[in-house]
Amino acid sequence: MFRTAFFVVSLFLGTSLAGAADFSSLEERMSGDEFNAAGLQNLSPDELARLNDWLRANWPAAPSASTPYPANADTRGLMQPTPRDAIVARIDGEFRGWNSRSVFRLDNGMVWEANGSVSPLAVPAITNPTVTIEPAFMGSWLMRVEGYNATIRVKRVE
Repeated sequence: MFRTAFFVVSLFLGTSLAGAADFSSLEERMSGDEFNAAGLQNLSPDELARLNDWLRANWPAAPSASTPYPANADTRGLMQPTPRDAIVARIDGEFRGWNSRSVFRLDNGMVWEANGSVSPLAVPAITNPTVTIEPAFMGSWLMRVEGYNATIRVKRVE
């Protein structure tokens, strides 16, 4: 117990003293389930700290002034790094579920598609349901449709 508490405190102090305001550690970015599913709980505190140090040193730099998007464009999900805050919008039109070929056009102009292994979801037709797209592990995004306890990994295409 003491060892775990010491690790958490030293990790917190180490990252805050390092002055990496734009970097968040794996423990901060991942849910407990994601952290465990990736096997990271098996790393020693030193190994985990070294992995976070490597990520901090190799994290993509801020986008350059020569990006192809206007300064006020919402580029979340299109380029890295982008703001990693949740997106709440509505699907534009009818929603009947998803499969591995699903494309989701949102009322804010964003277009997202299914990404990776997908567990199909079939639901009665809903018009313009609210969706929340949240950041997940290593730059990926998860979409949840209001009223359903299921998520799908998505990537932004427009």
